[in-house]
Amino acid sequence: MNTAKDEVRRLLEDLPDSVSLTDIQYHIDVHQKIERGLDDLSAGRTFTEQDFGKRMSKWLET
Repeated sequence: MNTAKDEVRRLLEDLPDSVSLTDIQYHIDVHQKIERGLDDLSAGRTFTEQDFGKRMSKWLET
């Protein structure tokens, strides 16, 4: 298992030398969100498109 530090090193190696700190922060954030989504998928913490539609319709009711 890679440590967080290893993951950041790998991410930095894939970015150009001219990358800004803001861009680095963005890439780390995206990476974390993808990992969180994959963890949710593996743990079954997802719902169907139909369930999503039901939830959104409740939010969009006025």
